[in-house]
Amino acid sequence: MSTPKPERKPERPQRALWPPSASPVLMERAALVAIFLVATFFRVHLFEAAPPGLQHDEAFKANFAQEILAGRWPVFFDANGGEEALFPYLAALSILLVGHNFVALRLVSFVCGMLSLALGYSLARVLFNRRVALLSAALLSVSFWHIFDTRVALRPITLLMMGLASFYLFWLGLRHGKIRLFALCGLFMGGSLHTYTSGFLIPLTVIVYALLYLLPFERRLLLDRWRGILLAFAIALVLFAPLAYHVQTHPVASTARARDLGDHLALLFQGDPGPIARDVLNVLGMFGLRGDPEWRYNLAGRPVFDLLTFALFCGGLIISVRRIRKPEYAFLLLWLVINIVPSAVTRHSPSTLRAIGSLTAIYILPALTLDFAWPQVRDRFGVPGGRLLGLGVASLLVCTAVFTYRDYFTIWARNSEVRDIYRGDLTAVAHFIEGLDGDEVVCVSASFAADLDQQVLNLMVGERKPIRWFDGRQAFVLPNVHSSQDVVYAIPATGSLREELRAAYLSDLPVHESVLDPSGEPAFVAYRVNPEELSHLRGMAPSRSLSANLGDRVELLGYELSSPVQAGNDVLMLLYWRVPQPIRPDLQFSFFAHLVDMRGYVWDQVDTLGYPVSNWIEGDLVIQLFELRVPRDAPPLDYQVKLGMYDEITGVRLTAKVEDVVDPEGAVSIEPFSIQMAPMAADDVEMEIPRERYADFEGVLTLLGCDVGAVAVERGEPVHISLYWQATSKPETDYQVSILITEEEGAVLAELFRKPVDGLYPTSLWVQGQMVRDRFDLVMDPSLPEGRHRLWVRLWDPTEGRYLQVIGSEDDKVRLGKVYVGP
Repeated sequence: MSTPKPERKPERPQRALWPPSASPVLMERAALVAIFLVATFFRVHLFEAAPPGLQHDEAFKANFAQEILAGRWPVFFDANGGEEALFPYLAALSILLVGHNFVALRLVSFVCGMLSLALGYSLARVLFNRRVALLSAALLSVSFWHIFDTRVALRPITLLMMGLASFYLFWLGLRHGKIRLFALCGLFMGGSLHTYTSGFLIPLTVIVYALLYLLPFERRLLLDRWRGILLAFAIALVLFAPLAYHVQTHPVASTARARDLGDHLALLFQGDPGPIARDVLNVLGMFGLRGDPEWRYNLAGRPVFDLLTFALFCGGLIISVRRIRKPEYAFLLLWLVINIVPSAVTRHSPSTLRAIGSLTAIYILPALTLDFAWPQVRDRFGVPGGRLLGLGVASLLVCTAVFTYRDYFTIWARNSEVRDIYRGDLTAVAHFIEGLDGDEVVCVSASFAADLDQQVLNLMVGERKPIRWFDGRQAFVLPNVHSSQDVVYAIPATGSLREELRAAYLSDLPVHESVLDPSGEPAFVAYRVNPEELSHLRGMAPSRSLSANLGDRVELLGYELSSPVQAGNDVLMLLYWRVPQPIRPDLQFSFFAHLVDMRGYVWDQVDTLGYPVSNWIEGDLVIQLFELRVPRDAPPLDYQVKLGMYDEITGVRLTAKVEDVVDPEGAVSIEPFSIQMAPMAADDVEMEIPRERYADFEGVLTLLGCDVGAVAVERGEPVHISLYWQATSKPETDYQVSILITEEEGAVLAELFRKPVDGLYPTSLWVQGQMVRDRFDLVMDPSLPEGRHRLWVRLWDPTEGRYLQVIGSEDDKVRLGKVYVGP
């Protein structure tokens, strides 16, 4: 019988690994110690510098751990696209032991990674022999892939650990038949379902092996062990039950990540195999040609193996396929193929992160080639040949270690994109803040000022010094501090200050400190503002004053507005506001700003808040920047900005008072301003037109397209319509637009004549080449019959009393779309 026996056969002596006089057990232990010492070095060396900081996914793990420590014990975390709970629970335990810092997070990965190395060795030894186990462990100890996953606080490393423990215990259970081994296997298989999205592949691997190998080839063994296997899966199902219930009751949040990554699989089911085929080819090439392309998880494009180790990998694959009838080889191939599938059916392939369940199996394959070659070389060339091969293997491991060190510590960790992703600049800011020993108030600009960047910095430096956070791309804060306190502004590279704000408030101040990253670019700059300078800055008044209040939470003082404003460009507005009273830090507010024409149509809007509520202190003065885009086809008319604030949780606007008068819309309107006509469009200028309808009306005006806002309305309700026009030549007449409503068969139900832009910008003022968007509300007359109707547009010349013909058509009208009119 070829399957594992209850009594294991003695292994052939591994004479080529050490001198014949040496004790195999002693030498094996010595080799293991050396491997683990090397592995430990690669996983703790430059612990803080590589990666150069914490990425946001790691900050989420800290948040989840804090939830657990606060008394919530979820089985799944819906935030961040949905995450399984094992890593956060381990992180919570680590925080209790080490404290709330980045070391606690990374310690979880380190421990799981080292345990996975030990479990991989043990599993390889049970499946094959001590030589395969030692060689695969040695290769893994200097593997870029394994080193990376052991040094970042991401959950896939827990999948590797739990999967290896499951397989090891399952194999021991098959070999020895002890029920407790299967019970422990069930515990770890159930636990693997709480590790990572692809954790279900661990029990699936065991199921497929039992059905495809044990059932047809080793039925007697399966009949002897079925009770233990059934117990393992029963225990795994019990552990999975709470997660299954959560998925059933929260299907959208629980499957968000899988749906986000599964678009290529969806295309396959829709009959388009192209994306999946490319993903599979990418995965096949990841071993020796081109690896994971994302700097976030790899030295972009670096394959798993160098060319020599890739050849050994291919040799191990061939050996395994040729010996597939043997149980250990069948299991190895199923393990590899099943657990690499997530990388082969998702976008952004190949992904080492999603293929991590197959990591140890991949590294066993080159070890199998060396194990196969060792006795062949010794039998043919004797002891010198064996020693020479051993020297070659040692040289390969040393070279791999050297190249891995170079690729990870000197190239990947210093890459500018990696430093941005892992917030290396915030690490530099953390060291800078640690060196401050006065009572100064520190203000840090960050692109995620409200949450994630705060948490990253707090994990790096702790919460020993209060920090005021703002997003310098859209706001600047002049804090209310004690009259003797300095204010220090730290501006990291990922939270750069908008030039308009820097020029207005910091350009006259010397740089207090500047730190360069390894590429020579500034990691951050810091400015120190003394009390006199701060008083001067806070005393700078805007050119246009306001006297308004938003829900007694925000006092509006005034604003600056860019001028002149031309269509196709931006309106820049700096709003000066103050915090009038203390406020709860857990509130979540946001400004809204709408660019509105004098008819009330909104042309652009932004929702933003550059100074999070959690940082507000009574008396803080804030300058908020709004950037509103003016479409190039906006008519040159008067416009204004309407702004206010709303609760992000409820969506309710705060009460807006202008000089103690409540605005019914909850908005404050600034003084109207004019927008000038856009420059003539070049031929290659692209307009975003929802429905293109190119129709040239006698070489005067061309309808470029349209937008019909609703497809179903009731009688008396409006349909918002936009017509996109371009003056083919200079119009000499004030043309009118005719809107026809017809039945499906063509009978005219109604016709509306109107002047473009409601007569505010007649066509006689348009110039050749100018684009103008004509927006209006078409009210469905109560007399219209119920049903689906068609909308058409015609151009009427009032001076000649006729409709303009469409060039190239026998008709004088252009179809806009359909609308259903209800009762």
